[in-house]
Amino acid sequence: MILRTAPLYVSVLLGLIGRVAPAQAAPTTVRAPCDAASIRRAALASDGGLVGRYGADAGARMLIVARCGDSYAVQPVVSGNPAFMIPAGVDTFAFQERPERQVAFRRTRSGGIDAITLVGSGQWLERVAAADTQLAEHILAGRTQRAVVAARRTGVPVSDVAAVASRILFTLPSMRANVLAFLSAVAPRDSTGPLAIAYGDALASVGRLKEAHGVYRRAATTDSLKGALASQLRMTSDTRAPIAEGWTVPFDLRRVFD
Repeated sequence: MILRTAPLYVSVLLGLIGRVAPAQAAPTTVRAPCDAASIRRAALASDGGLVGRYGADAGARMLIVARCGDSYAVQPVVSGNPAFMIPAGVDTFAFQERPERQVAFRRTRSGGIDAITLVGSGQWLERVAAADTQLAEHILAGRTQRAVVAARRTGVPVSDVAAVASRILFTLPSMRANVLAFLSAVAPRDSTGPLAIAYGDALASVGRLKEAHGVYRRAATTDSLKGALASQLRMTSDTRAPIAEGWTVPFDLRRVFD
């Protein structure tokens, strides 16, 4: 998938959108609703013209584009503020707050739009069909059972499922309950992989530390995860968790207080 081959490009584009001012700060000539919720609804309701969703990857790094007043706005589906765009050429737009940065849309031979790119990157995020709701969108909407079905869909790696849940968990704290409900349904009780770690993180985020500790301990039985989970185990009150090796003070701290 395009997104898996260009993680740096995607991170730059998402970071750029997240830093620019919210679309609500656009000039008063902008008349259509430009808040994040309105943009998300508009993008879901249509995949015609420029409006739509771009980039699959289970939705973790999806961008959505919608009408915003006289122009368009773009925002990540998981995080970030909507960014207002101003026309800069044929199917090309500049970010209002960063006009030196531009995005362009790609057309098919029949004239339809099928991808978006950050100009100069050489990488494209392809359009997602309107009927193809991504895992992240189900979690954000609180559709737990549909999210489980999407997670178990053939071809979706477990690592991607865990990455989507973790991204939402740490980026949108208001969605902790949605993420926990999803992971409670999809994470196997004896799981020792990335899905278990995400589940433990979700439990810890809502204060269920004892349960999170149990999940971490099961996951830590895998040799490759023992070191990685040491901090989580300590934070959930496991005093037996080994402290990872690191830099130490080259003198006796007790002498400082003599």
